[in-house]
Amino acid sequence: MAVILSPLSFAQADSLNVEEDAKNAALQFCTFFEAALADIPPILVVMLTDYVELGEEQAQENFMASLAQMSSKEQEDLMGELPKLEKFTASMDAFFEEDMKQYNVYQENSEFAMLMITEAESIPGCEMPSIILKKGYEEVQDEN
Repeated sequence: MAVILSPLSFAQADSLNVEEDAKNAALQFCTFFEAALADIPPILVVMLTDYVELGEEQAQENFMASLAQMSSKEQEDLMGELPKLEKFTASMDAFFEEDMKQYNVYQENSEFAMLMITEAESIPGCEMPSIILKKGYEEVQDEN
């Protein structure tokens, strides 16, 4: 997930429409994220949510507890679904590299990042992407 968060260090830009671009970027990210999650089995969505909200260690613990409650057949079926999670991760990487590159002019621009987070938080159904954006921003701030 660290790869997902890293593009959130947006750059300084003069004479750009920061508010409009932040709004568009948030909508674009939330729309993409919702579509990308559609193919992921619910237990893996829960794992991703736990990862984002609770951290890697707790997410792994919760996932292993859920796995232990499954039958062998359910576990086998779930393991067959793991490539979908890999595809999801790859699509996130590609999304940030391609679809969001137009916003690279905002690298290290805190105003843009905060506006994007605020806008994402206001979009219904965009809770997890909002948390990802916020955690990514906090991670970048901690590095500086």
